[in-house]
Amino acid sequence: MTEQVAKVISLRSFNFGSYPHNVTYTNVVGKLIMKIPFLIALTLSLTLTESYSCDCKGKSLAEYQTALFNESKMVFIADVISSNKEAGTYKLKIVELFKGQLADSIISGEYRTSCSGFAENGRWIIYVESIDKGLIDFNVCGISRSFDRPEWIMVSDYSFPGPLRDRKDPEQSTQEMIDFYKVLAKNKERALFDLESEISMLRKRKQ
Repeated sequence: MTEQVAKVISLRSFNFGSYPHNVTYTNVVGKLIMKIPFLIALTLSLTLTESYSCDCKGKSLAEYQTALFNESKMVFIADVISSNKEAGTYKLKIVELFKGQLADSIISGEYRTSCSGFAENGRWIIYVESIDKGLIDFNVCGISRSFDRPEWIMVSDYSFPGPLRDRKDPEQSTQEMIDFYKVLAKNKERALFDLESEISMLRKRKQ
């Protein structure tokens, strides 16, 4: 830990799992962390967050699956038709509904608070927290997530490898980076399996 550098980073806006946030956080990072892809660096950073604008409790995936199905206004799978980061809005086409009433397959949402999620592109599973004037909102601390990045949810089940260290030995550095990406690949494989199981469970609950 003595070789690591503590940094306080203020970001006006960044994209984490397609969630735009205004956030100030304290993070312990390795000297090399800025040399790996930026989005992965942010993912790792948030696992070590000491101060974050939205207080996520870090429940298990199973706990969220039960609680959010009961608490959500709607639960569905949808494709993003369009999104506007500046306006904080997005439009979805629902392809499968598990809970709630649906007057039209097209529904819109908005980014309301620092705890709001933002569906930017691709296919998503969404647990709707609230509906106001026809616009949905879902929580970044929940398990709404994209099919492309299903591992990017804040649950206690998932963990990311620590920051890469500044290795002087190039062979050692290369192997560490390979191991790093192997862990990320395993995380995604597990998250896809969990997502598949979750959808199967939702289909059974709907019956």
